[in-house]
Amino acid sequence: MRKWLIFAFSLIVFSAKSQKMDLGIHVGATHYFGDLSPKELAYYPENIGSALGVFVRHHFTDHLALRSSLTYLQTRGDERFGGVLPERGLNFKADMLEAMFTLQMELFHLGRKVRLSPYAALAGGGFYFSNSTEFQGQRYFLRPLNTEGQGIEGYPKPYLPIALQFGIGGGLNILLNERFNIGLEGMVHGTNTDYLDDVGVIQIKKYGDLLQYRGELTARLSEPRFEPTPENFDKTYSRGGKYKDWYIVALGSLSWRLQKGRGGGKGSKNLGCPNF
Repeated sequence: MRKWLIFAFSLIVFSAKSQKMDLGIHVGATHYFGDLSPKELAYYPENIGSALGVFVRHHFTDHLALRSSLTYLQTRGDERFGGVLPERGLNFKADMLEAMFTLQMELFHLGRKVRLSPYAALAGGGFYFSNSTEFQGQRYFLRPLNTEGQGIEGYPKPYLPIALQFGIGGGLNILLNERFNIGLEGMVHGTNTDYLDDVGVIQIKKYGDLLQYRGELTARLSEPRFEPTPENFDKTYSRGGKYKDWYIVALGSLSWRLQKGRGGGKGSKNLGCPNF
């Protein structure tokens, strides 16, 4: 909470020096796609997460703006609901803190005669994530357990809790008055990690390796269908596919212009044409 307050205060101080800056908040929903997501595009409430954040937007021209944001996201997935291996029953929840820069390219210049403007958006940034799972009525943090043998001799190193992401999407700005603006936005985010859900492509050489070096809990969370008995010790398996994880975010926002108007001159009254 203290970090959020420091960040928000810094935005206010920095923004106060500019005449073309907006401060805002956004809230919305997320949907994860990866090894534990539904094999078909369908609505599963169990796989819907949430998003809440703050942002500052600098308008360089009537049609071009740069937005910097800090957002808390929660992504989740449960393969019991439409997953490729519902009988396995792996599930996860990832709490994410995302820092991102977004370039907004507005079709029209908002002003007294133009209240709606669609825009395209390109984004890039990074995030920190902490993933966990629910197993037999209890919640466990996944990364420290090394469910794919990370750290054991002959296996890869543990994955990092930070990752990069890039996004592409679009939205609609709705001008309420000279001070306030409502925004609606949808964006698809690709990442450079396959471990948002803790499920990767590592080949488990022996189920017994996890039992011996990481313990029964790690082994059970790695492959719930196996019992920790001698007949399973030599079994080999891979838990997921080769593709990286990605997620979709749908946001609604409310922003406040520090100074009245949308850039001054004729642009504040008339429809401007895009000149990218």
